[in-house]
Amino acid sequence: MTLTIDAPSANGHVIPMASPAPKPPAGNTPDNAAVLAAIGELGDRMERRFEKLDERMRRLETDGAEMKGRVSQLPTLWQVAALIFAIFGAAFTLIRFAPPH
Repeated sequence: MTLTIDAPSANGHVIPMASPAPKPPAGNTPDNAAVLAAIGELGDRMERRFEKLDERMRRLETDGAEMKGRVSQLPTLWQVAALIFAIFGAAFTLIRFAPPH
């Protein structure tokens, strides 16, 4: 059962307002027990999934640390450029100063 109450608005128009729906009766009913059992089951499933997720996240954390260690050992751009410059310098030196055959 909904009661309608007319309330005036700021511009003088009447706005119909409805009262809130009545609350269901409180108490321990068979429906409540079924809902609580379903919620408990859902909570157990969520807990198992979170445990699996936690395990996967720990593996990702370990993999990420390994990758960070590998990336930290890569040469820098300056080192690569110096290596290329040294190779070209050595090739030029061999071509320029090598005795003819």
